[in-house]
Amino acid sequence: MAYKKTDQYDEQVTSQLTDHYREVIGLLGEDPDREGLIKTPERMAKAMQYLTYGYAMDA
Repeated sequence: MAYKKTDQYDEQVTSQLTDHYREVIGLLGEDPDREGLIKTPERMAKAMQYLTYGYAMDA
């Protein structure tokens, strides 16, 4: 199977993961609304979906 890049993510899953990652950042003592972290929760949500994409595939 060849590598296939995907830039499409489930919006509902991305939204839920984003909320959870915002909470994690806050629990670590950071302000998730500060300039350098505003987009980080969404980036993390998409990264985890990308990194675990193959879990649903058969070998």
